[in-house]
This record gives sequence, structure tokens and C-alpha cells, in this order.
Amino acid sequence: MTRTRAVAIAVSFILVGCSAADDTTGESSIASVATVAPIATVPGETAPPTVPSESTAPEVTAPLVAESVVLTRYVDGFQGPVDLAWRIGDPAIYVVDQPGVITPIVDGVSGAPVVDITDLVSCCGEQGLLGLAFHPTEALAYVNYTNTDGDTVVAEFTIGADGIFDEASRRTVITINQPYPNHNGGDVAFGFRAT
Repeated sequence: MTRTRAVAIAVSFILVGCSAADDTTGESSIASVATVAPIATVPGETAPPTVPSESTAPEVTAPLVAESVVLTRYVDGFQGPVDLAWRIGDPAIYVVDQPGVITPIVDGVSGAPVVDITDLVSCCGEQGLLGLAFHPTEALAYVNYTNTDGDTVVAEFTIGADGIFDEASRRTVITINQPYPNHNGGDVAFGFRAT
């Protein structure tokens, strides 16, 4: 009997923008990117507990000293970087900038934006272009943004061979009415199922 396993990848990013703006440039920057951890579960079964049993002594972790954590500026020039995404076989990291622009970064150097939908997006506060995910096998990208009416839109774009999003290909996947301008979420992700 074959069991189906659902596999999820947990990814955390540390996006560090200056609170209002950088003192010298007036722009936000991305300082570091962090963790990837695989998680596997079998449908119908519960995951093992993660808390220590009574017979296991708790782990003791030494406190960090100030010099053990250092942030290094990677790239500048964004108004509100809120998400990062990448696609298989592409060396770029794609930065989602809240006003409505997605820009590729390679080795700390910004390229030309691959899409600019600022005219479709209400920004900023907790609204704007908020999420991006690339299809794992097709030349498609999915974005989550707050439209000019304040509602959430998930849309699909075809990606050209040059990596540019074809704005004419934009297809709305779903629109969700948002009664308030805050707490709208925005992350977009693909899950995988293997047998």
C-alpha cells in the first residue's frame, strides 16, 4: 500500500528596511535572508510532539553576545520591500516592492523591473503588492496585491524567455472583498505532494 506524503517547506526571511528611510539615501534596503526547513507529514497521522518528555532534560542555549549577529547591507533602492521569491534555474532573487514593482537582484545588483503594476495597486500601510510565487514547472508567476478598491487580488502572469512578466497576460485568479485596509495578508506559496 502506497502512502501519500505531503511535504512542506518552511522559509523565513529577514527583510530589514530602515524604519522610515535610510539616513543617506532615503531608501529601504534588504539586509539578510535566512532559513529553510523541510517538514513531512502523513495524512491521517499526527506529527510527533515537539515538547520534551518528562524524562528529557531541557536544552540550555548560551545567550548571544552583541558581536555574534551582524547585518550586512545587500542591496538598496526599494520603497517598501515586503517579499522575496526565486525560481528554479534562475540566479536572481526577485524583490517585491510594496508600491507595485518586482525587481530581480543578482549578486547584489538590481536589474530592470520585471513588472510594474503600480497603477493597479493601492499602497501603502498594510496594502500594496504583497506577495509573489513562481509556478514550480511552468513559466507563470502569481502575485497578491490590494487593488485600488482595497480588495485582495491574486493574479497570474506569463513570464517571457527574458524573465519579464507579460503584463497583457494578467489573469485574475481570485478577488476577495476586504472591508478594512489592514490585516490583509498577502503571501503566495505552492505546496507539493509526492506519492
